[in-house]
Amino acid sequence: AEVTRQLTSTEELAAQHGTSLEAAVSNEEQQSSKHNAEVLELEASLRQAASSSSAEISRLSQQLRDSEREAQEKHEALRFAEEGLEQGTLESSQLRARLANVTGQLTSAEELAAQH
Repeated sequence: AEVTRQLTSTEELAAQHGTSLEAAVSNEEQQSSKHNAEVLELEASLRQAASSSSAEISRLSQQLRDSEREAQEKHEALRFAEEGLEQGTLESSQLRARLANVTGQLTSAEELAAQH
């Protein structure tokens, strides 16, 4: 009877321990599933962030190209204006020289007229 009682007690302990192990395994499986879901969520978030970053990089690259093109156009316009200014300055100098020449001729003509 004592052996039967000890055997029954051992079986009860084993049954309790088995139940505890089953509960622990079930708990670990739940935690694992939860962690897997979190990993998948993080992966999706990273993919979205990478996609957004890629789109932002493309947008900024296009903006940079547009700015460079605009700067080139302004540079060309400035160069054209500078060439026009140089041409105008040259023409102005030539006109001043002609005016001085004509003024000198007029003064000479007036002096000749005054002598006669």
